[in-house]
Amino acid sequence: MVLVSILPLALLAFSRTVSALTVSVSATASHPIPTSLCTPAALNAWEVVNGASLNVIREVIPVSSALPNALQVVLPSGRSGPMGFANTGFYGIKVTSGATYTASFYYRFPKATSFRGNATISLQSTSGQVFGSTTAALSGAQTAWKQVEVKLRPTKTATSTSNVFVIVLDGATAAGQTVNFAMFSLFPPTYKNRANGMRADLAEVRRVPEATKMYHRLLNARTILRRLSKWAPHSSASQVSSGLGLLDYLNWCEDSGMEPIMGVWAGYALGGETVPENQLGPYIQEAIDQINFAIGDPAKSRAAALRASLGHPAPFALKYIEIGNE
Repeated sequence: MVLVSILPLALLAFSRTVSALTVSVSATASHPIPTSLCTPAALNAWEVVNGASLNVIREVIPVSSALPNALQVVLPSGRSGPMGFANTGFYGIKVTSGATYTASFYYRFPKATSFRGNATISLQSTSGQVFGSTTAALSGAQTAWKQVEVKLRPTKTATSTSNVFVIVLDGATAAGQTVNFAMFSLFPPTYKNRANGMRADLAEVRRVPEATKMYHRLLNARTILRRLSKWAPHSSASQVSSGLGLLDYLNWCEDSGMEPIMGVWAGYALGGETVPENQLGPYIQEAIDQINFAIGDPAKSRAAALRASLGHPAPFALKYIEIGNE
């Protein structure tokens, strides 16, 4: 699962499995943009289906300031049959019969049209065998971003991970249409069936938060208390999607019976950057907000009220705070 500016790609401990073609992007965002987003590498793992055209574009109306790009799909005239695109996942996609996969994406039409039709969302082998499929209605009148979420229940188990996540429209009715997509996600069943949750096989052995992220300014209360669509990916030694927030980590500890130790930023970043003592005030306040999100009283703390609004009014069992990575 997680995510360059277009979509969340798969991470090893995070359950998302979704990871031609021109790139015409020169974007700014609320965070540093990896240089690969302005090269054909931005379309790594993406494939066209039946002659559709894929472009990474700078969105005039982005999903959020953290996600300035979109995947623009142009369906040419004069074709029939399913047209669209596929994603090969993060080193493949495991497909298990009887499991429920949750797929989601945002879409909008850059210009209003009279189109009304269904997108077919499926899990297939690279040779075209369909393991599970469903549909979602799309409307050409939808010029603002709309999130679509569907369930996929494969009836067959794939013999390998050489599989693809596919979204297509009927060429006979959708020919000539242009549709923008963003923030794709595909989750297999998660640990404790949490929305936006953990990969079940790794959920009990993961250190959180990751050590390297403790060296970055991007790991702060303002980032991890936002809605998912406003979490900005960033690059350290490798690209990170930032697809998990503080609530997800705390839920993980609660689900597995772990004692949480919350890390807060110490004012030091990789590369030797430090914040002078007389400028630490805002970062100390962020740490206070982060702690209050976990254990504060919703009647007295804005951060705690946010926790309650997200479905966890009771405080978490947080007793320990770690300042900095070491």
